[in-house]
Amino acid sequence: MAPLSQKFEQSADQADASGYRALIGMPDAALQQEFVALLVASLREATGEVNSARAQVTISSWYRLAKQDRVSAYVLKADGRLVSAAALIRKEPRTLHYVTVGTAPEERNSGVNSLLRRKVHQWAATHDVDVLSGVVASTNTPIMNIVRALNSTLLPYALHFELNLSSNAST
Repeated sequence: MAPLSQKFEQSADQADASGYRALIGMPDAALQQEFVALLVASLREATGEVNSARAQVTISSWYRLAKQDRVSAYVLKADGRLVSAAALIRKEPRTLHYVTVGTAPEERNSGVNSLLRRKVHQWAATHDVDVLSGVVASTNTPIMNIVRALNSTLLPYALHFELNLSSNAST
């Protein structure tokens, strides 16, 4: 399979009726910063903060991922600003895995996330991708609704655990 362009390619449909412009490829440094800022805003809204050690690890991993050549970012822009973005990584030759998806808080419940996923799926179908995969928390109701609406197969996945050593002195 041919590697993704190092520059964003504008999608064939340009800006669609909703006014969003879809782009895919490896982001330049300015767009990487905007992309991570959007994800940080999404994380802050979802968790209420971004200063915990776990949040900082997540943010650091987004910066690292944004620089890898097997990761592509698919973004929707409106009026020159980033409103929704997805980072995908090639797991196998014909499988792309959603690493993360973020939508600007003021764009929530506008349908932009569903539009982003449709654009990703349209692009993937024309670029030798047979499977799109991802991991979503079962408590993330908006995304679970999208996953179910797509008729995705939900597969069992490993459970996450935390052990607070400061409150578990007997270990």
